[in-house]
Amino acid sequence: MIPIVFSVSNFFVPYFSVCLHSLLQHINSSQDYIIYILEQNISDANKTKLKKAIKTPNVKLEFVDFSSKIKDHKFILHSHVTVETFFKLYIPLIFSSYPKILFCDADIIFNADPAQLFQINIGNHKLAATPCNLWNGIINHNPQAYKYTIDTLGIKNINTYFQGGVIIFNNKQINKTNIQELLSLAEAESYICLDQDVLNKYFQNDIFLLDSKWNYETSQKTFREESIPFMDKEHKQQWTTAAQSPFIIHYSGKEKPWFFPEEEFANKWWELACQTDFYQEIFSRLHAFQILNPEIQQLRKELAQIHFPNINNRFAANEYNTKLLFVIEHPMRFKLKKSWYAIKKAFAFGKRYQKYNQKYQSLKTLLKDAKKLKKSFFKI
Repeated sequence: MIPIVFSVSNFFVPYFSVCLHSLLQHINSSQDYIIYILEQNISDANKTKLKKAIKTPNVKLEFVDFSSKIKDHKFILHSHVTVETFFKLYIPLIFSSYPKILFCDADIIFNADPAQLFQINIGNHKLAATPCNLWNGIINHNPQAYKYTIDTLGIKNINTYFQGGVIIFNNKQINKTNIQELLSLAEAESYICLDQDVLNKYFQNDIFLLDSKWNYETSQKTFREESIPFMDKEHKQQWTTAAQSPFIIHYSGKEKPWFFPEEEFANKWWELACQTDFYQEIFSRLHAFQILNPEIQQLRKELAQIHFPNINNRFAANEYNTKLLFVIEHPMRFKLKKSWYAIKKAFAFGKRYQKYNQKYQSLKTLLKDAKKLKKSFFKI
């Protein structure tokens, strides 16, 4: 039996469904799997949808209600993270019957069967995880982050700092210690990377480092600015090698693929998303985000202002090509918008159908012409 644990909020269920779908595509039919979802507020409707996605007898899905388990604990949260991120700290206690158990964040997709991780001999190490290559770049770039890692977390060897999104818990070894100390440590102060920092601080001398392919953190805008250029040679090599054929893709930063479809490997995430029962909800959220997000509004404003008819005929003649250049720069946004109008027109009649069909056809033409223009670049 291969036990895998996820921690999921009700809001995050649509995004987790993509992770689950990718997992089901890579499991071994001759192996049994049990998937535990740690939660405190998932609706019955969403539970039913997730269970419906399980179509093979060798996979079981169970929900573990955590609302009573965390009521006496107060964890300090910040940014976009919810309390569910701390649920993983309880895993050795809750699942002590398993000698080893795999935890994975819900913002990942699988390209390989995670059962392979259980075949790796991690010895007596309490945890197995991948090195956090992106944190290496951050501490090399940011003196405060380096000081925090050394002083606050007390990490003696910064090269052993690991990423907390994919972890093998060696319960047999962990439960020889007092795990309540770990929970107390988590409540003691505010941590930059929350549970990941807590685990690194507590288990720093008991880590088995896995190949980075098992938790490849994608290149995103924030990381490209603050981390990737500053990685040392060893971590950069690990990260770039993992990018070529990652076993697990982790969208660990702020620019999640469901809101930033132009980021690395986001297209792969959307290919899976459209195969789930949550696709329309995921797309509706993206649409709402694009309307409300100031950056997207500014892009739309800039596009609307690209208009030169009063300057001279040359600019006027090239206005359409200027639009096409914008489409080439942001193809996924326009492809998803086209899909949105395809959905809208499918449920519309009369004038509303004509309206959405016109918008759909217009975007279809824009994408087609942009593709032709992009090809012409290589002929120059």
